[in-house]
Amino acid sequence: MSTETTGLSWRYACMAKFFFDVGEDGTFVPDHDGEAFKSVDAVLTEAVAAATALAQERLPGSNLQTVVVEARDEHGSRVLTATMSLKIDLVKAYVMPRGKGNAADESTGRSH
Repeated sequence: MSTETTGLSWRYACMAKFFFDVGEDGTFVPDHDGEAFKSVDAVLTEAVAAATALAQERLPGSNLQTVVVEARDEHGSRVLTATMSLKIDLVKAYVMPRGKGNAADESTGRSH
């Protein structure tokens, strides 16, 4: 079968659709749209990028500890799971020393 008769290029004919369901602390939101990828490596890269972005956006300063991105194929079979976790254990109350050259920026907590 030629690409002229099918109207599809080889690149698109060899792609499969994958869905990325997002979970935060056990609650999942399914992806109903999906996206086409040429390889499982590309799916892995997308899942890790999505989990990283969600973790950076949602974990700091919240009660969430885990963000999960599950990739599944068009048949609903799970292909992989990318999990990002953040756990902070504050050992003791720490008082920042005040003094010359230690003025902290209120918004970031970093020194000038």
